[in-house]
Amino acid sequence: MLLLSLIGGLVAFMLGSGIAAIYYARVTAPSFEGIESVSDLQARALQFETTRIRDREGNILYELNDPEGGFRDYVTLDEVSPWVIVATVATEDRQFFTNPGFSIPAIVRAVVQNYQEGRTVSGASTITQQLTRALLLPEEERAERTYRRKIKEIFLAAELGRRFDKTEILELYLNQIYYGNLAYGIEAAAQTYFNKSARDLTLAEASFLAGLPQAPAVWDPVTNHEAALQRQQQVLALMLEAGCIDTGDTGLELPCVTEAEIAAAQPELAAIAAMEFHAPAIQARYPHWVVYIQQLLEADPTIGPAIYTSGFDVYTTLDPRLQDLAQEQVNITLSGLVDRNVTNASVVIIDVDTGAILAMVGSRDFNDETIDGQVNIALTPQQPGSSIKPFTYLAAFRQGWTPATVIWDVPIAYNIPGFGVYEPVNYDGRFHGPVSVRVALANSYNIPAVQTLDYVGIPALLEALRDVGVTSLGDDPSRYGLSLTLGAGEVYLLEWTNAFATLANGGVYRPPYAIERIERNGQVIEGYPYQVPEGEQVVDPDHAYLLADILSDTEARIPAFGRDSVLSTSYPAAAKTGTTNDFRDNWTMGFTTEIAVGVWVGNTDNSPMVNVSGVTGAGPIWRGIMDGSQQWYPAQPFPRPPTIFEQNVCRDDGAEPSDYCLEHSEFYTEIFSRSQPPPSAENGLYRRLRVDQFTGLIANNYCPDYVEEKLFIVLPNPSQLIDLRQFERDWLLNTEEGRAWAAERAIPLDRILEDPPEGACGPDTPVPTLFIDAPQPGSEQSGTLVVFGSVDAPNFSHYVVDFGLGPDPEGWGVLQPPTYEPVRNGILGELDLTPFENGEMTIRLVVYDTEGHSAERRVTFRVANPTPTPTPTSTPAPTSAPTSTPTPVTPTPTAPVEVTPSPESTDEG
Repeated sequence: MLLLSLIGGLVAFMLGSGIAAIYYARVTAPSFEGIESVSDLQARALQFETTRIRDREGNILYELNDPEGGFRDYVTLDEVSPWVIVATVATEDRQFFTNPGFSIPAIVRAVVQNYQEGRTVSGASTITQQLTRALLLPEEERAERTYRRKIKEIFLAAELGRRFDKTEILELYLNQIYYGNLAYGIEAAAQTYFNKSARDLTLAEASFLAGLPQAPAVWDPVTNHEAALQRQQQVLALMLEAGCIDTGDTGLELPCVTEAEIAAAQPELAAIAAMEFHAPAIQARYPHWVVYIQQLLEADPTIGPAIYTSGFDVYTTLDPRLQDLAQEQVNITLSGLVDRNVTNASVVIIDVDTGAILAMVGSRDFNDETIDGQVNIALTPQQPGSSIKPFTYLAAFRQGWTPATVIWDVPIAYNIPGFGVYEPVNYDGRFHGPVSVRVALANSYNIPAVQTLDYVGIPALLEALRDVGVTSLGDDPSRYGLSLTLGAGEVYLLEWTNAFATLANGGVYRPPYAIERIERNGQVIEGYPYQVPEGEQVVDPDHAYLLADILSDTEARIPAFGRDSVLSTSYPAAAKTGTTNDFRDNWTMGFTTEIAVGVWVGNTDNSPMVNVSGVTGAGPIWRGIMDGSQQWYPAQPFPRPPTIFEQNVCRDDGAEPSDYCLEHSEFYTEIFSRSQPPPSAENGLYRRLRVDQFTGLIANNYCPDYVEEKLFIVLPNPSQLIDLRQFERDWLLNTEEGRAWAAERAIPLDRILEDPPEGACGPDTPVPTLFIDAPQPGSEQSGTLVVFGSVDAPNFSHYVVDFGLGPDPEGWGVLQPPTYEPVRNGILGELDLTPFENGEMTIRLVVYDTEGHSAERRVTFRVANPTPTPTPTSTPAPTSAPTSTPTPVTPTPTAPVEVTPSPESTDEG
């Protein structure tokens, strides 16, 4: 509809129909009333009304007006470098000198493009139309995006082009447009950015300035230098594409742009790329906030540079009480850290319920050039250090972890292709063994965080961050390694604080905002007031609560931070610190039910501080703000979702307590989401399993005969990259702390090395034949013991028969050495019992296959040798056993048998 209507209106205009002529007269006459010459247009261009920026209480923070609010020096066209004309025309309107004030091909092309995109992506405005919009359209129509306004703009541009020649229009345009940083017109821009007159601007400088007017807040050389340079490259490409500009009948002589010209300008282009641009001095109560509001308004297509001319009252979200409190705490803390090379800090405070920005300290002192005070740290990227860890664990919660999930904080090493060996270390240089997620996060241990990111994967962490509004890290996981969870990326304090506000708000995300409403002459401008959105549930409420509970757990963080750290408040408050390598950045992020507070401390030049961590640098500022804010924003207990419940779990594995845990370790109470309860005891660290002796598989009705119950220590392996169990075993077996941990839990060291079965017996599982028909269990035997039975197995290798004293022997002697033929209902071995004292004895029949599998059968009986009747003339009985072929051990009958297990037998000790 828009496409047809716009084209139809243009056709009617071009055909000069009577209807079009009447409409043309009605549109143009009022707009040109009182305008007879260029000077009349110049006078209209210089009309300004003061705009006032206010805080949330209505107090005026800054007034924007002219001449105080802007810089303007009118210059004639012959006082402007021809390179400026070339760059401007090539960028904004290549057929400027030959079109009638509008371009039908450009309009049709833009309409088609907008129709295809489903939104406005191109305005197709010529230089004449832009000037028309600024000087001839009423304020309320300038921001309209309707075909009616567009046609009116075209008619006015045509009349402007009819009344004035191209050089006059271009001169007005170059003196009217806004180049950012309060620079109106090309002369002011030349002075502001290059400290020279417009007549002296070079090709490189002109191409730099010509790109700014379309979006001066976006391509601001002060706050977004890289974007301004990228825009310059676009302008240079347009200039080269235009080549020689047709100036029509104006008589202007302009230089042509060639590849040789651009090549010759490369040294100067490099010099501009290396320049530092500074914002103009502002005398405002909160200058960083005022500049931020200006940037927001300039970037708004419905407001734009009109804020400097249109007399708006801009009511912002800033709470002056919190702003003053934050600035005071910054000054107090930094004054005590001068000897540690700490010069700067930044603070952002956000209303948890709405996303309103309540305070923003961009730097310690806006006017201190020694710290680059005009740079707003809240809007520049910095490394977050360990303050990123809550979102790593959020990604783990999404994959089934709980606050009780145990991670083994032991020495680990990753062999990273192209990087080498990565061995993360903890801040305290120690290893803490098995710790829960609660303990690991509360104490900010690095190794568990790295293992967690290894488990969830970098894409999952980036997704969790995007969900809470963090876009600065991008979505390309190949840019990062495991050190991302320790802060090896860059974020903005503003978005970082709002990410924590999202956790505080039960996982509901709302974008941060700074402007409540805009009025003009007491009337609210359409689009403002700001409507607080319903918000989007981007984090499971249970997960948000679990993180808030951990981050506010003062008891859990005692091992690393002590009982009386600056993070331990008397009211419910969640907190997380962060310190980057070499102490270049440190952070304290946190929230109550009412506000989220983010604090960064460091140096603008990125020089390292001297042993200043998030606790000693940013922490006191955060705590001072939190304490002071209680009088206006009193913290409440974090509301617990009804789906959160408490349950006892084993401290060693975070699972329901097993019998072994209850006997040898301890349990404690943790909180869980009903959708993610703790694992059952059968899936914990300690597992007692019924195992088929022959295959080592879990026993069932397919292998019911040769079963033993065994304890297994199932070490966790939360890794996609390496087998973490090898590092956990190394710690248990080879460190004093590890061996002590195992000893306290009565864990045999051999159990640490054996993995549990990976499967159970099935219908095709090989089953051995293993019977002892004699002696019978509990029978009495004397003299020569004959062991009778059967032994065979699939892939049979050999069998042995052992004997030992008692029902559960501590060692074994060989009754029958390895025999390599199976036996069916035959003699398995013999043993002379006469040397042994009467009592219980056990024999063990063990069969082996060619793959090393084994199974055994035991029988316990009683040695009952007859008691000899002594005579006075008799000789004492011999004390050694008679020689017997199958018996390699010769024990005395009055002492325990000393035996050594044979290499082929299994060790049951």
